[in-house]
Amino acid sequence: MPRQKKLIIFVLFKNITKFDLTNINLNMKRFLNLSLLIVVFSYNLISTCKADCIPVDAVLGIQKLNCGQFKFHIELVNGSSPWVQWTINGKTKMGSLDTVVRFTNASLVVCKIVIGNNCSSVTLDSTFNNNYTKPVLLKVESEIKECSDVLLKPKFIGNTSDLNFIWTGDDMMDIHDSEARHTYTMPGKYSYKIYANNSCGDQFIYDGKITIENTVSCNAGNDLRTCIDAGAIKLNGKPFGGQWFGKGIRGNMFYPELAGNGEHTMVYLYKLNGCVATDTLIAQVEKLEVEADFIQSSNIVPSAVLFANYSKGKRIKSVWNFGDGNSSLLTNPEHIYTNPGTYIVTLDIYDEELGCMASKTLTKYITVEPLLFRPSNNIITYNNRINITPNPSLGQIQVSIDKSAEVNEFDVQLTDIYGKVLVSYNNLTQDHLTFAVPHWPSGVFIVRVLCNDGSEFSQKFVTLR
Repeated sequence: MPRQKKLIIFVLFKNITKFDLTNINLNMKRFLNLSLLIVVFSYNLISTCKADCIPVDAVLGIQKLNCGQFKFHIELVNGSSPWVQWTINGKTKMGSLDTVVRFTNASLVVCKIVIGNNCSSVTLDSTFNNNYTKPVLLKVESEIKECSDVLLKPKFIGNTSDLNFIWTGDDMMDIHDSEARHTYTMPGKYSYKIYANNSCGDQFIYDGKITIENTVSCNAGNDLRTCIDAGAIKLNGKPFGGQWFGKGIRGNMFYPELAGNGEHTMVYLYKLNGCVATDTLIAQVEKLEVEADFIQSSNIVPSAVLFANYSKGKRIKSVWNFGDGNSSLLTNPEHIYTNPGTYIVTLDIYDEELGCMASKTLTKYITVEPLLFRPSNNIITYNNRINITPNPSLGQIQVSIDKSAEVNEFDVQLTDIYGKVLVSYNNLTQDHLTFAVPHWPSGVFIVRVLCNDGSEFSQKFVTLR
């Protein structure tokens, strides 16, 4: 029978919410005294029967933060040591009195919070709207604005008001705008990358590619050099129909005189269907300067007078007038005066290097003296069997002799214009000879070759000092 009492008392105690000995009658007290061990056991199992347990009562506070975050705070009005069960949009978990939840999609938020302790529990319900949606980068659209001018536009869903952007890529400097506008310089395939982030800590990286089919280009032509007096020069930019800009330009003509001396940059601009291309060329404008100068060799009739042109310029053309009705276009001519006397020699020089002309004239009076005496054979024969270089000479000459096969030995004499022997070399066999004449005065001299077969031939040369 005691075993049955134990079971009855267990059931009874299990259903008691408050345990107070004053509410138990005397018979029950006597009964409890018989079952003290069971009472202690039952008390330990059901702590809800503590005399100091206070039922839970609480209020819920919700604070909206940024980035879709909400702070939930439970303020206890009654009770202590509660447990909290959170159910938000159908998801349940145990938690504390304070929690922060982030919602990434705009929607209606339904909250059910159950708070309890060993005595009781209470349910708090709340419903509110979340207007924040976490941004998501879907794609990047490219729009060809004008030829190779491209606009890249990212497509997001969600809140994008505080996003920061960095665009990088081939042929592209960093761009910090939400949309990237860039002009590609050449056709081809290009890669680009976009980095985006916001104050909520969200980060996005997108890699893209773009193909540029065609670009507009133009060619201003080659750089040019000209002189200031050259006159108008036509500029030929391609494709035809563009515009020229720069100093000295009128339409598609360049006027060196208006531009002035120096280096000038000219820009050719070409437009097609809203696209713009430019190219440049450099024009170097110079002022031509020439200076006429010449000297002549000894002037003895009937010998030839050699004129050495020392004029200064870049591409000089010379016109000689010898004062006896004869002229020459050679740079360093020689002229034979048949009569002694004084002649007016004129040298006109022209420089036409840059398409224009600069000129100077020099006039000198020269006197041609009569020949006082001749060499012993009375005749000097000049022919092309002797080649003398350089001629005129500044101190040394190279002599090449074209002798016949029968000649195996010869003598060489260097004479003045009168036939006076200055230097003599005997029994020579070499065809190519070098003679030093470092201290000879300016004038005309003769190389005379006497061969062992009896032939003789001569050639003039000039020394300058």
